[in-house]
Amino acid sequence: MGLGAAIPSINKIAKPFLCPNGDMFLEKQRFNPYAGKVVTSNIWYCGDENAISTPAESKNAMTVDELKKMQETMKSGMPAGIQNDGRTRLGNGMIFLCAGSIYGLILFVLLFIVMLAKGKRAES
Repeated sequence: MGLGAAIPSINKIAKPFLCPNGDMFLEKQRFNPYAGKVVTSNIWYCGDENAISTPAESKNAMTVDELKKMQETMKSGMPAGIQNDGRTRLGNGMIFLCAGSIYGLILFVLLFIVMLAKGKRAES
């Protein structure tokens, strides 16, 4: 994982490849497994952002029962690529692969231009 894990919004550069016909959006779920501990779960989806509401939208944090229900759902799971309520869950690996490749290509082009400029300067 890379910078996209720390700054999730930069992963949206992969939208044209992962969600060509819909919106790419991030659903954050925040819960407190015990006092003093806050955990945030980030899940990327394609489709309609308003297709479903989550318990985290109505409250600051999830209750223990909601957390257990979410954990059971994740175990039986809606794996990447499966549609649910008008949206498709995206796998983190595919997002990081696409976004990382695009940013790597951009960095390569920028460094290549700098090397060409330095090479021309050295010739003269």
